[in-house]
Amino acid sequence: MEFEEKVEKLSPTNGQLLKGADLIDDIKAKLEEQCPDIVSCADTIAFAVAESMTLGDFPPQPQPNLGGHKDSLSSRFNAGDMVALNGAHSVGAAHCSIFSERLKLVEKRKALLETDQAMANDKRTTSFVRRMAKDLNLFPMKFGEVMSRMGSLGVLTGKQGEVRTTFEK
Repeated sequence: MEFEEKVEKLSPTNGQLLKGADLIDDIKAKLEEQCPDIVSCADTIAFAVAESMTLGDFPPQPQPNLGGHKDSLSSRFNAGDMVALNGAHSVGAAHCSIFSERLKLVEKRKALLETDQAMANDKRTTSFVRRMAKDLNLFPMKFGEVMSRMGSLGVLTGKQGEVRTTFEK
């Protein structure tokens, strides 16, 4: 998929939809004050998502290796996994509690987020978008599975990956 290189939270199209990102930025800043260059952006997000899922209506998922990740540009997720992860906005502040309803808007070309429409238009993800729009149970199941796998991603050590100090880079 082709997206602009700026970070999503700075996109004017998303407006106030990512208000929770400021909270995560604040958490990361406090972590940097106490433990500079130790806790990665990936870990900060992983812990925030785990807490959000606990507070939400998602089925519990095993969370092995929740921490200890450096930031990386590669995750080895497939197109269907990425569609499910895109639904994470429904966990937070995108004001659409049912991801399948959000995807139905995408099918009508009335996407809430730029990334939704990009996934609907991309031949690699169109079929996953349609399936998740039709099956109300598919998103929570797939999202929980992918989040669990995300927590199990290999830990990067030494010179592999990086520990970013902010999310803006």
